[in-house]
Amino acid sequence: MRQEKLASLGRLAAGVAHELNNPLSAVAGFAEALQRHVAAGECGSDRPYGDCREYLGMIQTEVARAAAIVRRLLDFARQREPAFGPVDILQVVREAVAFVERQARLANRQITVSPGGEGAVVQGDPQMLHQVFLNLLTNALDAVEGGGEVAIAVRRTAMAGQLGNQATRQSGETSRPIAQSPSRPVAIPQAWIDVIVSDTGAGIAAEHLGRVMDPFFTTKEVGKGTGLGLAICQSIVEQHGGSLQIRSAGVNKGTTVTVRLPAVV
Repeated sequence: MRQEKLASLGRLAAGVAHELNNPLSAVAGFAEALQRHVAAGECGSDRPYGDCREYLGMIQTEVARAAAIVRRLLDFARQREPAFGPVDILQVVREAVAFVERQARLANRQITVSPGGEGAVVQGDPQMLHQVFLNLLTNALDAVEGGGEVAIAVRRTAMAGQLGNQATRQSGETSRPIAQSPSRPVAIPQAWIDVIVSDTGAGIAAEHLGRVMDPFFTTKEVGKGTGLGLAICQSIVEQHGGSLQIRSAGVNKGTTVTVRLPAVV
C-alpha cells in the first residue's frame, strides 16, 4: 500500500512539474524577448512597441494558465465532504446542459437529452454532481469540435452491482477493461441511476484508456486542459458510493462515459 501511494505521489508530482513547466517556460521566453526590446530602447517606436504589448499579453495569459493549474490542483486536493440530501438527478443534468447549451449552439453542436429516469433520485450533493456532469459534457463537446453529436441520458436500472471505476475498449458486443480503481465499499442498493454521456467525436486511443482518469493526464492540446477533470469526477462519484466507466472503440469512434449512483428507493 505504501509503495502504491508513493508511486501515485510520484506520478502526481511529475504531472504538476510538467504542467507548470510549460507556462513558466513560455513566460521566461516572452520576458527575455521583452527585455531585449527594452534594452535596445525599442519599446517606444511603433512596431517594436506592438511587439512589447503582445509579449506582455502573452505573459499574462500564461500566468493565468499556471494559476488555473494550481487552482484545479487545490480543488483536487481539498475535495470537501458532500452535503448529502435527496437529489433529482434529471434536474441536475438539465441544469448542467443549460450551462453549456448556448456555447454548444454557437459552435453548431447539438446536445440531446434523454430523460428516461423516472424517479431518478439519489442521496448526494447537487453542486458536486453538477460539477461532474458539467465536466463530462464539456469534454464531450470538446471531442466533437470538428463535428459530431453529444447525448446525455438518465436511466434507472435494477441491475445489482457497480460498474467499477474503469476505462474500457469496446470490441463488437464485448468490452475489455483497461484500468480500474476500487470504489468505496457500500451496501448494494436495490436500484441504480445511470447517467450516460456519449459523443461521436475524437474517441480515445487504446493505449490512453488506462490513463484517462490519472491526475494531469490529458489528450487535449497544450493549454486546453489540465488533466484533472476526470480525476475530480472520479473522486466525487466515489464519495457518493458510485462508479465511473469510460468506454471508447478507438480514435474517431466516439466515447461513452457512464456515471452509476445508488438510487433512493
